[in-house]
Amino acid sequence: MEFGIYSFHIKALEEIFGMPHVGAVWVVDDLAFGTGPMISPQAFRDHVFPWYREMAKRCHDNDLLFFMHSDGNLMDLLDDIIDIGVDVLQPIDPTCMDIVEVKKQYGDRLCLVGNVSNELLRSGTKTDIEERVKYLMKNVGPGGGYCLGSGNSVPDWAKFENYMSMREAAIRYGEYPIQL
Repeated sequence: MEFGIYSFHIKALEEIFGMPHVGAVWVVDDLAFGTGPMISPQAFRDHVFPWYREMAKRCHDNDLLFFMHSDGNLMDLLDDIIDIGVDVLQPIDPTCMDIVEVKKQYGDRLCLVGNVSNELLRSGTKTDIEERVKYLMKNVGPGGGYCLGSGNSVPDWAKFENYMSMREAAIRYGEYPIQL
């Protein structure tokens, strides 16, 4: 297992573990298309997830959280993602995953991040964005384990005022306990 990119990741982790201001490690690796995994779940189990399992273990052994970013429909991989030790999953892409369903099935074992569509951040109105945030806070926020965010990254083509509307609505409606 000690070869190539894996060795690079492990060396980087060792550097990170020496940084007292770091609270989490975030891996970015798109595992899926909108229709499902890029390769078979078994291929992930055989060739990719052992790396992540070791990285997650090392993070947890050093009192750090292990975050993962992946686009696409991850439903066929979620049990594995939890099993390898991912604490936080981002973005729960609204174009192909129902975050309310993911929360019902996995929300007691995994913190979810995201689900405000990038298209909404590009072309939505302040009211559209506020309604989406209220929906997410009401349907995903209760019980904790949810962080509002975009449906991927915040692209440069998103309108700044829409991003700020998302932020303001999160502050307005996202205080625990959720009461909408």
